[in-house]
Amino acid sequence: LGLNHAARFVHDLNVERENHHVLWLKYSYPLRKLVVEIERRLIATGSLEKGDIFFLQAPELIAAARNLPAPLPSDLVSKVKNRHRGYLIEARLVGSDAEPAVPEDDYY
Repeated sequence: LGLNHAARFVHDLNVERENHHVLWLKYSYPLRKLVVEIERRLIATGSLEKGDIFFLQAPELIAAARNLPAPLPSDLVSKVKNRHRGYLIEARLVGSDAEPAVPEDDYY
């Protein structure tokens, strides 16, 4: 029940934030704590690796929380991995020989 209330809170913030990626959560400790708990549960299902959760868009995060303990769909996992790879390339945290990320519209 608590997770459902928390997912509703994330949904309300999503409406205010216009569906942007949840990367901004690093600025909100209580909300980050909630998302990290959802991440922990998704890692347990085998869907994500540590840090991938912040590359879900808010509606995707809400759906993932609602569907727990089910794993994420494979197409969504691919999108998350692609977004994470794109971030690492843009931030120059991986070498220039890394596989390029597929361009994606930034809105849900």
